[in-house]
Amino acid sequence: MQKYHIAKDINAPDGAEFPNKRHIALPPKILETARSMPLTRNIFLTRTGHFPNAAGHFVERKTPINEWILIYCTDGKGWCAINDEKYDIYADIAVLIPAGVPHAYAADKRSPWTIYWVHLIGDHVQEYAKALNATIKQPVLHLKHGGQLIHHFDEFYSVLNYGYTPPALLALSTSLAHFLGELNLQRSRTGQHDFAIEDTLHETIEFMHLNIYNTLSLKQLAQYARMSVSHYTNNFRKLTGMTPISFFIDLKMRKASELLHEPNRKIKDIAAIIGFEDPYYFSRCFKKAMGCSPASYRKLHL
Repeated sequence: MQKYHIAKDINAPDGAEFPNKRHIALPPKILETARSMPLTRNIFLTRTGHFPNAAGHFVERKTPINEWILIYCTDGKGWCAINDEKYDIYADIAVLIPAGVPHAYAADKRSPWTIYWVHLIGDHVQEYAKALNATIKQPVLHLKHGGQLIHHFDEFYSVLNYGYTPPALLALSTSLAHFLGELNLQRSRTGQHDFAIEDTLHETIEFMHLNIYNTLSLKQLAQYARMSVSHYTNNFRKLTGMTPISFFIDLKMRKASELLHEPNRKIKDIAAIIGFEDPYYFSRCFKKAMGCSPASYRKLHL
């Protein structure tokens, strides 16, 4: 990250003429309709596009716009400047530019980027930014499997093939929310380049699923991850927001809720099946995770 001074304002659209580019801008009248619909005014797009190998791509706005901009790079390199801070952008990185701030972005001259991008409006865009942990000082998102997100843009285009009918606008808003939700799943939470750590943590979660009927200690999980107990716990909490054992117990409670749909199984037997010798402790854990006792859950769902 380095200082960058935005010296001029180029009121150019997002991109020059690139081979095989896609660029869709919704008419102002349609955007007004989207803003007036209760189910679309919270999150919507004003335009979206795909610029492959975008040599010469450069946009600079000294006078900011009242739209959020998300740029998702799948190949090559580029940069983005927000206020006076410059960030390098390359494959499997996304950057979220807040509405109302000066900015500029461009493809690298030697290895121009391939990007998918979208302009966002709506009452809940800022809440999505908070969920993504994207701020004006930390706008860059490092993605684990970024290529899996491309299909969302194809979905935007497919929805727009239905025109600008209210059902199509609702589908577009829903698709956009789905994209942002998956983007949040794909972003790195343990650090910019700690993908190996995240992969290891996900391996331990799979290990929990395989041992859902058994008992696992924190020490066993840390050993499986080849980490110290403290290092494993800290990284696991960063990834999930929970301690490993709390996460494992929640998995067990989800399995118990499935078993409670079988009316012939006794609750104490279900507790034993998922590794709880004490049915009263099982009931306390179940109520904490599900908000009601096992017996009440069974009454509600049978």
